[in-house]
Amino acid sequence: MVSLIDTHIHLDAPELAGEGFELLSAARQEGIQKFVIPGVRVAGWGAMVKYAENNSGVYLAPGLHPAYADQWNDVAASQLEILAREPKVVAIGEIGLDGVVAPSRKLQEIALRGQLQIALNAGLPVLLHAREATGALL
Repeated sequence: MVSLIDTHIHLDAPELAGEGFELLSAARQEGIQKFVIPGVRVAGWGAMVKYAENNSGVYLAPGLHPAYADQWNDVAASQLEILAREPKVVAIGEIGLDGVVAPSRKLQEIALRGQLQIALNAGLPVLLHAREATGALL
């Protein structure tokens, strides 16, 4: 049997009303054995780590989605640097640029560059988000 990995599953998405994590058993029954949860907001990183620590096959890509780039500051950067050393962290993400959402492109670029530097320093790959900003991201 082929082992499948869902490389981008937002189990902590607000629209799932806290039930996202309950979907893993159904996914496992369908052959998906490993999951990578990308980060979106700073406030969600702690819960992601706790969940991954207590569940086999669950890995993390903490990061700050461009829609929340206004949350990027020295505290967020320090937290992400610490998280990058966690054993279940396999990437930094979901980071990038988004031409549809606020905040400004300038804030998005500052957050993106800071997170890219953390990923480089940690030797981790990144999960990129680009919406109507692919040229700028490249």
